[in-house]
Amino acid sequence: MTSSFLRRISDLNGNTASVGGDSAHSHEPKSTGRRLLVERFSRSFSEWAVTGSNRRPSACKADALPAELTARGWYTVHVGYPSEAERQDATERVRRLCLGLPETSERPSHGAPSFFVRDRKCFLMLLDDHHHDGRFAIWCSAPAGNQELLVAAAPERFFRPPYVGHRGWLGVLLNDGVDWDELAGIVEDAFCEVAPKRLVNEAGLGSG
Repeated sequence: MTSSFLRRISDLNGNTASVGGDSAHSHEPKSTGRRLLVERFSRSFSEWAVTGSNRRPSACKADALPAELTARGWYTVHVGYPSEAERQDATERVRRLCLGLPETSERPSHGAPSFFVRDRKCFLMLLDDHHHDGRFAIWCSAPAGNQELLVAAAPERFFRPPYVGHRGWLGVLLNDGVDWDELAGIVEDAFCEVAPKRLVNEAGLGSG
């Protein structure tokens, strides 16, 4: 089944003249599911927003653009590595997001904090300068097509992770300026990709 994310991009491709203008909202369908959506998308990727899940307030879905994405200097400004205290704080916040979902658990995998559904299926890993790549980031499962579109839209925030990128997993940088409402939606999407339908519904993330 085609995800609502891909349907949205298809709709925008058919209405590119309205993207970025005042009339764009008249063409926008309401979100029909929990999937991560790109609500505004121009050919130059200069104006866009990512939604969270059905639990995110509307302002965190399409009405508010992260400042770092709209700043002209975003793609040229160096992003520093967070301090140990900042990394610990971010790790705890990611942990709360993951373990707040039904029947999830944490254990190390390949030396990284990793989160599983029913102790079996991994849906997210937290990597700290993996093989000296300079990234403090999560690798997580993602709906089909999201990896390619998000990496193309914002390569300074999203990337194709090694080892699991061919499976459609998404890399999300936590080096600086994390939008935690947006990240909560990404975590929920990752969970929904591997969790059985009953747990998805229990978490309030079902599309129906």
